[in-house]
Amino acid sequence: MEENKELSSQQKESEALGTMIEENVSQEIKTFNGVPHLLKGSTFANRFVIEERIGWNDTVGATYFALPLKSQKELILRVDSSERTSGLFVEAALLKLAESQKQHLFFTQFHSYDLTAKYPWLAMYYRGGPSLNDCLNFLENKQFSHGTAGRFAHDILSIIEFIHQNGFLMTKLDLEILSLDPCSRNVFLSDMSEVKVNPQKRQLRIKPVVGWKGYADYAPLSYHGQSELCQWDELESFFYVLYDMVVGKVPWRGKPLIQIENLKLFFGQEDNFKDLPAQYLELWNTVMESKKVETNDYSKLKQFCKEIFETVGGITDPDQNYDFEVDFPDLPEEELPRFVLEKTAIEEGATKEEKENGNAEAEDDMKEETSGDSEQNLIENAFDEKEEAVEA
Repeated sequence: MEENKELSSQQKESEALGTMIEENVSQEIKTFNGVPHLLKGSTFANRFVIEERIGWNDTVGATYFALPLKSQKELILRVDSSERTSGLFVEAALLKLAESQKQHLFFTQFHSYDLTAKYPWLAMYYRGGPSLNDCLNFLENKQFSHGTAGRFAHDILSIIEFIHQNGFLMTKLDLEILSLDPCSRNVFLSDMSEVKVNPQKRQLRIKPVVGWKGYADYAPLSYHGQSELCQWDELESFFYVLYDMVVGKVPWRGKPLIQIENLKLFFGQEDNFKDLPAQYLELWNTVMESKKVETNDYSKLKQFCKEIFETVGGITDPDQNYDFEVDFPDLPEEELPRFVLEKTAIEEGATKEEKENGNAEAEDDMKEETSGDSEQNLIENAFDEKEEAVEA
């Protein structure tokens, strides 16, 4: 009996010592380029266990898969440098706005944050799904049908519209940062690291210059002309992405930068639209007209996308299979072939609101330790961050 007590005492002492060592290790965070490099299994902020680093762009911080200490919910944890004003204010503000305006289906869902810590961090719920580039590469001809491309384009425009209406710019748009959620069956923005405050939407004391950060293939003409990026330039980029999805490539792929610029200057010529239905040229003309009139109403653009998937693509139900989806109703789940995206059916008769509510997780810990910041406070900090960056 005494021997058992002694072993129990030693075990408790060992556990206590182990806890102390773990706490000390968690406090000694190694940094590279000012960004914390967290090891697998380590604890961060006494709240998260690090699983794996998945983002290596130090200019926007480090990105990790992580688990909360109190649950097994998979999270995306973004940790920024202590040596600069954090850009995470923009992401946090955007996510909270999406929640409050019931547009969370187009983004990842917010979990918690501490943006005033030594190493500012933001945690989001992990949302799985293939990128649109993965979906495209799944097809042999690397092209989407009008029915699939039109539905995707409608979702992408909804994302861009929300970002623009709330005073932000995407600054980057491609098929890698857009993903498909197989459950809610809509496109969402899976990477918000390059979203910036739109200085043209607010009376800033010092206005930073915001430029295009994405690939040259999808860059608007303003990028080639070395002009400041505006919201309507991103509609031009949107069309290049749509064109790529339907045709299989943009006309300037693989060309030198000067040739890309020249080809874009004459993109509206009929040769680029001769094999496409009339709705595409009408959509292009409307995109280019939107910058001249500086409209904030994107409903006409979205209507063209709807015509593309309904009238041209023959889609009568938005829940119809995408090009890369296959149904195997007679096969049990364990016998489903690999690399086939299985469609999760939406309950028959469900309203749009019920579908949205079914996708959103009602998590109690979602509101934990958010420092009480409102969306407006975060936006104020996001704008202030841009001013400080310019002054520095």
